[in-house]
Amino acid sequence: MEESKPASGSEPLPIAPPPSPSAPALKSGSSPTSVFAKGKEGFLKKVKEEVKKIQEETPKGVIDSQEFPKFWTQLQVATQKNEDPHLLALLQRCEPELKGDHELVIPFFNALEKETFAERREWMAEEFRRICGVYPQITFVEKEDSEAKNESLIYTPKEKLEYFLEQNPLVSDFMKKFNLDVDF
Repeated sequence: MEESKPASGSEPLPIAPPPSPSAPALKSGSSPTSVFAKGKEGFLKKVKEEVKKIQEETPKGVIDSQEFPKFWTQLQVATQKNEDPHLLALLQRCEPELKGDHELVIPFFNALEKETFAERREWMAEEFRRICGVYPQITFVEKEDSEAKNESLIYTPKEKLEYFLEQNPLVSDFMKKFNLDVDF
């Protein structure tokens, strides 16, 4: 290996050897990033194919309705270990139903919840299969949030004052004592 002498006279710097003929060369117009991206895409495709194969090979079986709450709790614990707080909050909020022998019906209340569940469907199914040995068919059903529907929204200052007076009757006494008049 040749060494070049630096101008300052300290340590010599090594010169990199030319690439060996056996090393794969990048094609013109490609970069290491694009090669990585193609490899990653191929890897993800292979993983999805393997998951699909496992899904097809795993017998549907029967999920015991007596044991279902225990399996659901274990799925929540697995989600917590996976450090997915969004999914964990949704799993704790929803009340899933076991329909038939192996169909899991999970309610969602808005588009964000639907998207969150859809992105994690395969992971949930695989984790559930690991927990109870049965690969479930997961279905998401939109439900209305009764609490949000019954709650009236407060828009105007008058509505805000009425709500505040309802929540704290002492405000009314305070307004009378100091002769406060609210203009709307």
